[in-house]
Amino acid sequence: MLHIRTRTEYSFRKAYGPINNLVEIAGEAMGIADQGTWGHVAFNNVCKKQKVKPIFGVEIAVVEDATERTRQTATMMAFIAKNNSGLSEIYELVTKSTDKGNFYYFPRMSYSDLFDISDNVIILSGTNPEWGLLPLARKDNLYIEINPMSSRKSLQFCEEKGFKPVATSDNYYPKVGDKKAYEVLVGMNRMERTKPMHLLNEHELADAVPWMPDEAIENTYKIADMCNVDLPVAQMISFTPEKTLEQMCIDGAPERNINLNDPVYRDRLRREIDMIASKNFEDYFYVIADMINYAKKHMLVGPARGSSAGSLVCYLIGITDIDPIKFDLLFERFIDITRADLPDIDIDFQDDRREMVFQYLRDKYGAEKVAHLGTVSRYKAKSTITEVAKELGIPAWEVNDLKGAIIERSGGDARAAMCILDTFNDLDIGKEVLAKYPQMRIAEKMENHARHSGVHAAGIIVTEDPVSKYCSVSSQ
Repeated sequence: MLHIRTRTEYSFRKAYGPINNLVEIAGEAMGIADQGTWGHVAFNNVCKKQKVKPIFGVEIAVVEDATERTRQTATMMAFIAKNNSGLSEIYELVTKSTDKGNFYYFPRMSYSDLFDISDNVIILSGTNPEWGLLPLARKDNLYIEINPMSSRKSLQFCEEKGFKPVATSDNYYPKVGDKKAYEVLVGMNRMERTKPMHLLNEHELADAVPWMPDEAIENTYKIADMCNVDLPVAQMISFTPEKTLEQMCIDGAPERNINLNDPVYRDRLRREIDMIASKNFEDYFYVIADMINYAKKHMLVGPARGSSAGSLVCYLIGITDIDPIKFDLLFERFIDITRADLPDIDIDFQDDRREMVFQYLRDKYGAEKVAHLGTVSRYKAKSTITEVAKELGIPAWEVNDLKGAIIERSGGDARAAMCILDTFNDLDIGKEVLAKYPQMRIAEKMENHARHSGVHAAGIIVTEDPVSKYCSVSSQ
């Protein structure tokens, strides 16, 4: 059974489903459709690794009139990209749904907006939509979902109006055994229903929906064949400098009391300039230097942090204030021949004037090309133990020693997300807690699960094209 609209861990606090676990039970293709597009990149990476065809979608609440500032009955419809133009279109839909004109307690859009969606997007009706509000004039790319929560009216509507049915699971967790983890994860937000909530295979679907037409199953495969998307990679913002990078370094040397005739400095500069040019990183340095030079005129800016302090180029053009030759710092920690990604330049701005830098970038490059980075918080080992114990009614004092004994690992460790599992299996205190409260095993499933999204305090992205070409942009 193919699943073309799967909820994952990125439907924050609404569904349980680590991406790895979901892709493991996928067929030759799988579609993601969370409330937001946070999981697209992670999903794409895992699918490529597992040789599963990724299908990219999003779930958005649709109401009669999103512009009315009232609570309205919402249908959770899914929008699946057929191609890269469709992907850009669903990013725009997410952006529109979070706009202050539509957002009311949650992101939403109007049924009338469905008329404007092109054939590059597959529209899935959601379970039992507001039938009279569906766009009857446009039928080719709108499918009526048939799943365990559907009424027979769904099939009747397809037969009467000429719509095509499609089989879905309406899942909130991957497997039957994940139900308790889901309940603990979402807490008071959990759905209560007697129908299955996991990803169904064809036999389970036939049992849950005995009147399911064969056409609905066939259409899941047809949609999977139709959808062919490659996630776009954002292009570095271009910059038109008045001087070359090398000339900027030469002009900056006197201000730093650096004699570039000294062979140590001369050779180091030549090596850095050549490495930067070979990787086409010049624009990156132009943009950063321009931003920092503006900031230094208006606020305090830190001297340097991390590997960027090892660059003579950064020192000469004013990005850093540390002479790497004087302190014997290595350039190869900053840019190495084996690295293809842009180097890290960690910059400290005065926190109460940081917004001035953001606004400068918007004014210079265009507001549509500049956006704050989003963040995804995950369940850490100790907080997971606390929350699981609370949800299961286990007194806090019963797990205090366990939290203190948790095996902690750095993010780069292969078992960084298995601290609770290893603590339960390897430590006496872990075994004792499990002997008394075996239900605490659920904590293993929740560790490192996506928890909620946020906005990075200082991270910002600047792209050559509008940011919405590469991802959805929320105004909330």
